[in-house]
Amino acid sequence: MRKSQAILEVTVIFIIGLFLFFGIMGMWMWGDNQIAKRQPEYNQTRVAAGTVNLGSTNISILLASLIAQRDDLEAQLASLLTSIDDSIAMLEASKLPHMAERDKHKAEKALLDAEKAGLEVEQAALEAELAVGFPGKDRIIEIKDRLSEIATRITEIDDRVNNFLIPKINFYQEIIDQIDSQIAILASDVEPGADLQAQIDELDELIAELESGEVSDPEDKDLYWPVYTPDELTEEDVFGLQK
Repeated sequence: MRKSQAILEVTVIFIIGLFLFFGIMGMWMWGDNQIAKRQPEYNQTRVAAGTVNLGSTNISILLASLIAQRDDLEAQLASLLTSIDDSIAMLEASKLPHMAERDKHKAEKALLDAEKAGLEVEQAALEAELAVGFPGKDRIIEIKDRLSEIATRITEIDDRVNNFLIPKINFYQEIIDQIDSQIAILASDVEPGADLQAQIDELDELIAELESGEVSDPEDKDLYWPVYTPDELTEEDVFGLQK
């Protein structure tokens, strides 16, 4: 019976481990693919913004394109954060039955420990009565029988606690600790979200510059040097002659 139960528990732990592994790998690959998918178009836009002579129409088109890209990145970031939150919630839910089993065994252990403490107190009192008192023959027999019962019960309690309850408590606690470590990894893994947020911030800066007019329109500028027209020279200026 215990062997079958152990096999079942190992199978459950293995399945949970596979679920956590493929879940985390799936989220990581999804985020990596999203970055690779959007990067070429984003880079092309940045190069175009830095090199092309923009007119009023081109600026409007570029601004609309950048806003659309920013909105798309914000949607991807929100989706990623939601996915992480959902995974954490799923792990928290998977932890609850193991916590319930651990707490159930802890409660039983606490009851048995209390019972053992009471028996030990009674055992000490009976042994003291035998040592210092002068009970009658019937009382001596009664005390010895009770001491034998107490010793048997304490042995049963120790066996139950040491060979079943403590291993079970440690087993469920180990599973809970593994789940907690996965939750901590998800909660602290900010790199995909940070990459997206950094690109969103860059787009926001560029959009703000375009909307504020800090990126000026070359068509509104006079790109030619002014023509210098000298004063008309007189004969006096040229030959130094005076009339």
